[in-house]
Amino acid sequence: MVAQSGMVNPAMPSVTPFFKVCFSVTGRIFMMRMLRYAAAALAVLLLLAALPACSGESEVPKGYQYATCAGEYFRLFVPTQWTVNTGSGVSGAYITIDTTVTMRQVVFTPEDASTDSEETVSGTDGGDSGAGGNTLEAFRQAYVREIGALHDYAETDPPLATTVDGYRAILLRYTARIAGTVYRFRQVLCKVEGRFYVYSYSAPADRFDTYADIAEEIQEEIRFYHTPYEGSAATRKIPEDGNAPEGMKLVSTDAVAFRFYVPLAWETDMENSANLVYVTEADGSRSNVTMIGYMPEDEGFSIDDYWEMCRMQYEDALPSFTVLSADAEGEPGGEAGKIGDRQAKLYTYTYRMGGYTYKVRQAVCTYSTMVYTVTYTALEPHFDSHLADVDAMQAAVVFRSPFKKG
Repeated sequence: MVAQSGMVNPAMPSVTPFFKVCFSVTGRIFMMRMLRYAAAALAVLLLLAALPACSGESEVPKGYQYATCAGEYFRLFVPTQWTVNTGSGVSGAYITIDTTVTMRQVVFTPEDASTDSEETVSGTDGGDSGAGGNTLEAFRQAYVREIGALHDYAETDPPLATTVDGYRAILLRYTARIAGTVYRFRQVLCKVEGRFYVYSYSAPADRFDTYADIAEEIQEEIRFYHTPYEGSAATRKIPEDGNAPEGMKLVSTDAVAFRFYVPLAWETDMENSANLVYVTEADGSRSNVTMIGYMPEDEGFSIDDYWEMCRMQYEDALPSFTVLSADAEGEPGGEAGKIGDRQAKLYTYTYRMGGYTYKVRQAVCTYSTMVYTVTYTALEPHFDSHLADVDAMQAAVVFRSPFKKG
C-alpha cells in the first residue's frame, strides 16, 4: 500500500474547487489520507553528511521560488512565473489551472510489494539497501499497481532510471482520464533517508509538451535536507505598504501582479497560500477568499471561455454542482462587477462536500495577458454574512505593472 503524508490545515480549503477535486481523486486512487507530518528518526551519519545542514534564502535558485509545505525534508522550487499552491498540504504549483507540478512524501508498506525485478540505477541509493521489500523497485511495483486503477490508464514509455539531487530514481510516464480529460503524467519516484517521494508533472495530453522541459528543470532543482522546511515566515514576505485602505491590510507578495487587501479581522494563511484569507473557526461559516491568476494558452481567451472551462470541470467532479447565476453569454441571471478597476463577471454556484453545502461566488476579470479570479466560499446558510467584506476586498485590489516594482 502507498499512502500520502503531509501537512494539513483542515479548517479552511485554500485551493480552487478544481484543485480540491484533483487532490481528492488522487487521494482515492492511491489510498492516501492527509496526515500531520511526524518527524522521522534521523538516518545514519553517513547519509546525514551527504545532505545540506541548514536552509536559507541562498538555497533558492535564481528566478525560482519556494513551493514547499512546512515540515517536508525536501525543497521544491518553481519558476516565479508559476503560482505556488500548497494549501492542500501538498507541495506544488501551477502555470495554468490544469498544468501542475507537485511533490509529496508517500508512506509505503513493503509487504504489499514483491521484489522480483530489482533495478540497478546510478546515483546515491538513499538508504535503498535494506532487506525485504523496502526498496525503490518494490515501491515502484506497488505504485504502478495503484495508478493502474486510473480510468483509461496507459503506460506511454517503459520505466527509466534517473536521479533527483543525486539520488537514484525511477521515471514513470503514462496517460489517464480524469474528469473527462486525458492527462499525461511524468512522475519520478525516489527514496532518501528511508522515505519515499513522488515528484509529478501533469497536464492535458494535448498541452503536455508545452511545459515538459520546464518540469524537468524543476526536477533538477529539487534538494533534500536532513532538517524539515520551517515554512514561509522568511520566504513569503509581505512588502511594506502605506497605501492600504483604512481598516485593511495587504496579504499579497511581490511575486504577483496585484495588491490584495483584506479587512484586518480576517486571518491570513501565509504558510500555505499567500493570497488566501479566512474567518476564524469560531465564526462557524467556513468562509474563505482567495485571489489567483491564470495564464491562458490561447490568444483571445475571454472571461466566458475561462468560466466555460471551469464549469465543465466542476460539473464532472464536484458533487451536486449547481449554477445559481452566471454572466456568461446566453445564461440568464448574471450580474457584472469589478475587481479593482477592471470590469469583472460574477458566477455563483453551490456544491456539496463532506456533508455540507458550500456556496461560492467567483469574480473573474482580465489584466494584461492573464485571467484573475477572486473566489469567495462559505457554508450556504452563512454566505451573505461576509459579502460586504468580500465586496470591499474586490474593490480594493490594485493591479501592478508587470514591468516595474510598486
